[in-house]
Amino acid sequence: MRKLSCLVVSSFLLFGCTAGNQSLERFDLVMYADGAYVPLMKELVKEAMTNKKYGFEYSVDIRIFGEGSSLDDGHVYLCPSSQLPYLNLKYGLQEISSDLCGGLDEKAINHFKLDGKLYGIPLSSRVGAYLIYDKSVLGAEDITTYESLYRKKNESGFNFDNPFLDPAYFLSSLATFGYSLNVKSAMEGGTIKVTVQHNFDDPSLVGKLKDYSRLFALDETPNPSGKAYMAYPYGLWFVDYAKQNFGDGLSIAPLPKYGETEFTPILEDLGLCVFNMASRTYAMPLVNDLLTALSSEKAQKRYVSDLGFTLTPTNLKARADYPLDESLYTKDLEKAVSSRGYPTQVLDLTLSLVYTIIEDGGKCDEQALQAALDHFCLSLDKLVISEN
Repeated sequence: MRKLSCLVVSSFLLFGCTAGNQSLERFDLVMYADGAYVPLMKELVKEAMTNKKYGFEYSVDIRIFGEGSSLDDGHVYLCPSSQLPYLNLKYGLQEISSDLCGGLDEKAINHFKLDGKLYGIPLSSRVGAYLIYDKSVLGAEDITTYESLYRKKNESGFNFDNPFLDPAYFLSSLATFGYSLNVKSAMEGGTIKVTVQHNFDDPSLVGKLKDYSRLFALDETPNPSGKAYMAYPYGLWFVDYAKQNFGDGLSIAPLPKYGETEFTPILEDLGLCVFNMASRTYAMPLVNDLLTALSSEKAQKRYVSDLGFTLTPTNLKARADYPLDESLYTKDLEKAVSSRGYPTQVLDLTLSLVYTIIEDGGKCDEQALQAALDHFCLSLDKLVISEN
């Protein structure tokens, strides 16, 4: 399971009281989330749950999940839907009432179901990769395909900042070509075994990787203007940085197509899951109120307006000052590709392949690429991650 790194460990405590003099048992609820969400979630929970009364004393502690964190002491977790099978095997997930998902998109809800049972509430999504470019250099006709981008690069001499050193985004971008990697978790003899399934042994892939190597190479040669122009698939947080270079010339578009391949947006869908509460059923009203506070329409609008990089199942908007083309968003979330939840071992193997693709200014020949791809596929096929 991929951990989210952070520099600061943060927590938030909301203390509550009982509904009278009788107390069933004290419950100290611990929730983990991506650091970008924690400050806003603290505010939303404080607004919605201060002075809430139950039949027991309680506290709510919202923490950043980062290096050194452990989910062993957690009760609620903000996670990508791709991690649900693993989390269910590792911790056991609490089934959630669909009544808590009123108004949410049905396809988004289905992403958080296992065997027809709901184990998470979809909270937000973000487009994980798209092009950010200088429209004074690249026109709409230049960004539609990888072939047209490469042709324009040769004509104009501009450089791409290399976007694929993040192996998770690289894997997701390959999915737009029809090549996918799926992580499978299963319990065998009391041990969780994680394996991967892929179709990277398709003989046509090496030619597309060669095109990648030419377009996104580690090439430091400056363009004629002495300024590096970027086409950068990444999160919206990068837009602010790009705007410093492009000014009013900034534009954003979907990833280009490869040949006739249908474009599929790369979506990171996040939701709230609850670890097994069988021994603490009395605390479920508190848990349900927390889930409601963090998934309400009001909360989802705040994620869009305050965080700036997220979409929600009820409100497909991005920041107003950087409008994104509607074609970035898939109407069918079942076709969306998540770029999160890959095991560290998979990411390490992928990063080795990425370096082979982009090294030497994109001059790596197809034979070397094929050898690197064969080694990558063989390593994935042999990879079995066991965890007690």
